[in-house]
Amino acid sequence: MAAALETRIRRERELLGNLSHELRTPLARLRVALEIAEESDSPDAVRKHLVGISSDVAELERLVADVLAVSRLDAAGADLRIAPTAVRFEQIAVGAAERFRRGHPGRELRLAIAAELPVLTVDAGLIGRALDNLLENSARVRRSGTAGDAPRPSRGAGSRR
Repeated sequence: MAAALETRIRRERELLGNLSHELRTPLARLRVALEIAEESDSPDAVRKHLVGISSDVAELERLVADVLAVSRLDAAGADLRIAPTAVRFEQIAVGAAERFRRGHPGRELRLAIAAELPVLTVDAGLIGRALDNLLENSARVRRSGTAGDAPRPSRGAGSRR
């Protein structure tokens, strides 16, 4: 019984950690979009950011629905089920890229997708969130200077390649 209780507490802590991480991404994009929209004089630019805000709000609603589903399933002693559907990876990747660009205006993001990728049977929402997290983490790491900013070794006297 003690082991089961310990496992449950660990799972709840993991869930809270994952949830806070998942919520941070769309909230950050919302904040940036609102700031840009406030500063914009162009109605078209404001409309563009409102569309992004609407998308981020929908994502937050899905996250909250997922948390409620997990809570209900946990209370019933069941496991979370994914909802796989047939989807093209390009759709998921383009959506993640658009969300990243809205949340990080001025940051360059190049998207190169191979031609004729197969149709995937996945939970598109979960894969999209995974891509969002990867992009956000890469932006955060790059901003902090902990990756990609390492100086190149010099080719001075005594150095070999």
